[in-house]
Amino acid sequence: MTLTLESLQYVSCRQTHVVRPGQPLTLRWPSLHGWHDIQIVTSEDVTSRRRLTGRVEDGRVGISG
Repeated sequence: MTLTLESLQYVSCRQTHVVRPGQPLTLRWPSLHGWHDIQIVTSEDVTSRRRLTGRVEDGRVGISG
């Protein structure tokens, strides 16, 4: 399956990865003070769309709006 990840806010980033059954995928994603807003789509199913948004909790003091 081919996944395309695209930042919708905070940073500018777009990545495409091929994911194979049973194979883990680890990737790095930039954020702004830990905040992220990512859309994930696949070319194999144009109706499939996931959105991940939030802040990575790392124990440090963060900035909220």
